[in-house]
Amino acid sequence: MIRTAAGLIMSIMLLFSLSAGCSSKGENNLKVYAVKYGKSEFPRKFIYYGDNTADKLPFTWLFYYIEFRDRRILVDTGFNNEKLRRMFDISDFRNPVDILKENGIGPETITDVIITHSHFDHIGTLNNYVNARIIINKKEFSSFMKGNGLNEVREFLKDNSDVYTFEESITLFDFFRIQKVGGHSVGSSVIIFKHGETEYCLTGDEAYTEDNITNLKGNGSVVSHSNNIRFLKELNKSGAKPLIFHDNRYYNEPGNMIQVIPSRQ
Repeated sequence: MIRTAAGLIMSIMLLFSLSAGCSSKGENNLKVYAVKYGKSEFPRKFIYYGDNTADKLPFTWLFYYIEFRDRRILVDTGFNNEKLRRMFDISDFRNPVDILKENGIGPETITDVIITHSHFDHIGTLNNYVNARIIINKKEFSSFMKGNGLNEVREFLKDNSDVYTFEESITLFDFFRIQKVGGHSVGSSVIIFKHGETEYCLTGDEAYTEDNITNLKGNGSVVSHSNNIRFLKELNKSGAKPLIFHDNRYYNEPGNMIQVIPSRQ
């Protein structure tokens, strides 16, 4: 049975009451890492809305791992499929599950997985996290379950009592606000939180580069350009720091676990 947000809120409130003593604001022990599992080049026409050039840009493949209080959280999961790796000509490719294991993070220790959207590179290894609570937008979940491919993930999610869906937004642990945008895909979502004086936004694929945001160049791969550009304008105006899932700043970054919070500087 798939649970709705109401049931999730009940369990989250209980967890918060049990763990509130760990940190007054919940931010002191927060750690965020970008998990980089490959790199490639990607056509500009898919990165920037309305761009018809044949050029390609550096494109990093990653997702995020978060430690928060006693929780080990993934925001998306990456994928591990040789056919898809060859299709997108991804180099320096590593199985995301292996990267986590090498850093002492066994798949069985992951407590929560937040899915921003259900494209293969964001949900492709989800079935490895058998003890995790899974949070995904209701429309996104329905769309994925009606689709094709990734059968092992779809089978894992079918009748999974640890799947929680939400309509428009939900707040986890009184800290992470998950907000539906519906630009890149029908239920694509972003995650917003504050650490210190800085607000952050895990953008999913509503933005492929910072240029999408700072210069309001809409994403070239969307189901709703209007929803996407509305979000990009709001994000630009807010001043929140984007954490992007194909950020080309990490293209030549050594290593696979890149510390984001606390900042390395």
